[in-house]
Amino acid sequence: MTTVKRTTLILGAGTSMPYKYPSGEDLKYEIIDLANYILKTSDPRFSQYFSKAALSKFKISLERNHGSSIDAFLEVFPDFTELGRLLAADIILLCENQKTLLDREIRKKGIYKFLFNTLIDFSSSLDPNDFSIITFNYDLSLEQDFYDGLLGLNYSENQMMEFWQKFPIFHINGKFGGLSWQDKGDRDYGSYQGIRSDYGNIEFLIKNILPFFTTANDEIKISPSLAQHMKANLMNSQKVYFLGFSYHKQNMEKIQYTDFLANQRLNVFRSNPVHMEETLSSHIRGTCLGMSEGDIEHIKNEYNIGLAPNTMDDITFLKSIRLLE
Repeated sequence: MTTVKRTTLILGAGTSMPYKYPSGEDLKYEIIDLANYILKTSDPRFSQYFSKAALSKFKISLERNHGSSIDAFLEVFPDFTELGRLLAADIILLCENQKTLLDREIRKKGIYKFLFNTLIDFSSSLDPNDFSIITFNYDLSLEQDFYDGLLGLNYSENQMMEFWQKFPIFHINGKFGGLSWQDKGDRDYGSYQGIRSDYGNIEFLIKNILPFFTTANDEIKISPSLAQHMKANLMNSQKVYFLGFSYHKQNMEKIQYTDFLANQRLNVFRSNPVHMEETLSSHIRGTCLGMSEGDIEHIKNEYNIGLAPNTMDDITFLKSIRLLE
């Protein structure tokens, strides 16, 4: 029997992009466009929650901000948190599309189908602490795709529960509500129609999405065991893979990467002190599609991550490694 190695996947926006979700930077610009639309139409159903002056100030501040994501912006402008999340939720929820997830050509480009089949193949060999996913994405496309896959295998509710326990997905930046098949879910995947279609959808976002938006810090307060489980899985992982990730300093700090790397160094030193750096970069790997040589060199030196060629996409990389071996 193949020996399973404890593994953590860390996912960035690049993993959702094949399924028609925006990158972190594109989401920023789409939020600005939506703010412009709302300012021009001036519907009273929006102004009962947020003033035109507040929205204008938000838009101008976001336009001036050089950060790479709405998350980075909201960290320095916390007063805009609710408004920023509202507009981001509208854009992300509108990207939900069941046909996109099932499209055969898109499945070839994205990682979900291959990842799901790999996990199913290894599921009987895995304990609950052997694998986890940390995602920086708000969207629930990965969960919906896995759920479709489980339905396609005619899994019972108990079998599904066992699957989710073995393969936890931790949204470190938070997620927008839940789906109807999840506990306390509020919508079917792809059912949301958007603010531009009907301003009445603002009320849905205010009442059904934002109150259930949970960040990593929120989840730590709500469920310390969940946060502890995520951190323990990462710290004890023998292999860590970054996919569709940007390696920004803020994001590395969120997963406490410095602590993880120190722990990895100690473990590798005990087993292979002579080739410690080489061993580290083989245990911690990732993609860097389209990145410059300068950025790649910085990431390698700063984080001891073994990076794939900058021409290799996530699915090609995933197929090239032995994920759980």
